Amino acid sequence: MLLCKRRGFIICIPHLPPWQAKLATGSCGQIIKTTMTSLSKIHRLASREVKLVFAHGEKEKGKGISLYCKKNNIREPRFAVVVSSKVAKKSVSRNRLRRQTKDVLYHFVSSIKRGYDIIIVFHMVFSHRKDIEDSIRSVLEKKSLLSGKKNT
Repeated sequence: MLLCKRRGFIICIPHLPPWQAKLATGSCGQIIKTTMTSLSKIHRLASREVKLVFAHGEKEKGKGISLYCKKNNIREPRFAVVVSSKVAKKSVSRNRLRRQTKDVLYHFVSSIKRGYDIIIVFHMVFSHRKDIEDSIRSVLEKKSLLSGKKNT
């Protein structure tokens, strides 16, 4: 649900859980709701699978991140994001970085090769979403995990 304080109107957005939405303020003081997408359950790694990827996966370093990947027997790519408390002291910063990364990965899912478990480990805090996207794209290209499909 959306409320404009100045004009007094309400806009209902169906099928949008509150944890997938964030609020931003527009130029006239109105509240604008933009969606932040999350990975579906089939694209997430369980903790026991994360341990297997760390133990048996291949590692690739990039600017501020490391990528671990391992071939799996599933048709869809699966992801995990790791942000240590050494990287970001406050849990708010760590969770924000995780959310932004999962949003970037959501848009990359269609262009990533099928059948891989991928873990992204952060070594520094990124201030902008675009920096996260560029860093992830460069590491995926280094590892040859991006297919020819266009991502949106």
